[in-house]
Amino acid sequence: MEALQKCGITIKQYGKFHVREVRTGANQLPAGILQISLEHNAEEEMFIGYVPINNSSLPLIQQRIRFWIMEQQSQLNQVEQWISDTFDPRTLEKLQELNTILEIRHKEVQQALSEIDLAYQVG
Repeated sequence: MEALQKCGITIKQYGKFHVREVRTGANQLPAGILQISLEHNAEEEMFIGYVPINNSSLPLIQQRIRFWIMEQQSQLNQVEQWISDTFDPRTLEKLQELNTILEIRHKEVQQALSEIDLAYQVG
């Protein structure tokens, strides 16, 4: 769950998801990978993950997004466990704040994925 400044050229866009070419070094050479991110607000995007350029079809993008959702669900489960195991009020408050942020981001990505699933249904 990382907010990034919007940068680079969008190679593909599916709903709110942007697929951008990653470039490295002073010469800005292509790195051979694409970054998937979700529009978060006017200036920032939420980092989802990377895919190789040669595996950037919509089904593979959707698969990578689903993997991110599973990773986030695992983090939510861990934070909920920590909340149930914590007795310190300050720690508990911080964990509940983290849990709220994770839940919001998780729902945002799930909703955006549902939208592209519907928009790009085959049939």
